[in-house]
Parts: sequence; C-alpha cells; structure tokens
Amino acid sequence: MKLHRNSFKLLDVTGKAVNTDQKGRAYRIHPSDEDPQQDRDQGFQLHAVLTQEGGAGSPGTKVKLQTSIDKVHWVDVLETAKLSENGTLAVSKDTSAASSTLLTWIRAVTVVVGDTKPNHTAAVWLTSDGPFRCRTE
Repeated sequence: MKLHRNSFKLLDVTGKAVNTDQKGRAYRIHPSDEDPQQDRDQGFQLHAVLTQEGGAGSPGTKVKLQTSIDKVHWVDVLETAKLSENGTLAVSKDTSAASSTLLTWIRAVTVVVGDTKPNHTAAVWLTSDGPFRCRTE
C-alpha cells in the first residue's frame, strides 16, 4: 500500500455554503527539487470532503478532478459519488483508475444539481506518494 503523505489543496469552499457550481484555479504539477521518483511511478489521489444541506427535486453535489492541455478545454479525470442528502461525504479516489491521464493542468470543480440546488461546502486535495508542487503560472 502506498502512503500518500504529500498534498496540495486544489479547492476550498468552506467559508460559506453556496448553491452554485465552483471552479478551482488551474494548477500545473511540478516535481519537487529533491524528487528521486520517476514521474511514471508517482501515484496521485483526489481527496474530497463535501457537505450538503437543503435543495429540492433530486438535489445533489459532487466533485470532479479535471485536466487540460491548454486551460481552455477540460476533461474529467475522476468524480466522486453524488451526495444526495443532507450530510457529509469524505472520499479518496486513485487517479490510476481514471479514464484519462493527468495532463499539463489540473483543477477541482463542484457540480450541484436539483430543481432547487442545495447549499454545499467542499475541500479538495491532490495527494501523492512522492513530493510535488503545484503552481498557477
């Protein structure tokens, strides 16, 4: 089992609950200066904590990790299960099971649905078993 002890917060919507989709900043992943690990061997995970309250007509909230080559066209890499009732969801998902590889840029987004959209908060981290840095450039 890999230990994912290196982390970077991609999205922080924890100050006040909102009922709109949220888009995190675009970040570029860089190896750390003291990183002896080969990029192809480095594992990444998405870790998210969501809360949801209210809403009507099949309300729900989920998080997506997206990647892009140009910061214009975004591809979904991973998404969490939809939180469909009031409460909290904490989840970790490994990018090795993703349908797409990580490209130059990454970001985290929240998606809220429902006839009346629920209020939500979200904290999203990218974690890894090797050192890395994220920059906005």
